[in-house]
Amino acid sequence: MHMTTNDDDNTSFHDSFVGVSREDLQAMPDSELALCQSNLKPGEPKYILVDREWQRRMITHQLQEQYNLDAKLSKAAETHAEKLQKNTRWWSIAVAAIGVIGTLAGTVIETPSKASTETNSAYESTSKAPPASLPCVPQRVE
Repeated sequence: MHMTTNDDDNTSFHDSFVGVSREDLQAMPDSELALCQSNLKPGEPKYILVDREWQRRMITHQLQEQYNLDAKLSKAAETHAEKLQKNTRWWSIAVAAIGVIGTLAGTVIETPSKASTETNSAYESTSKAPPASLPCVPQRVE
């Protein structure tokens, strides 16, 4: 990132006014930043800058943690989707196999029932009158 002369002027004014630059604060380890803040009074310009640096570090840390969590959740979701896809594949094979077995069993079972249906229809064609043993069926008189 290239700083313009206006940015250079602002930074040098800031350094001369406060006595520390933002870059210096960012480069300080936490212990040194805490020591620097402990020697300052609230409301002083340096104290405010140090406090802002703590806030920046906290936000940066939270964003990094959120990114790491999102990456873990994404990987877990991807793994779950792969397992679900494999399970779905096995279930579809099992359902297809059950369908084939059911079709074959239905064909085998239906074949004898066709023969009995043909026998029943032959009986019906030879006898036009219903059996006399049924009392509620009216008899034909010829």
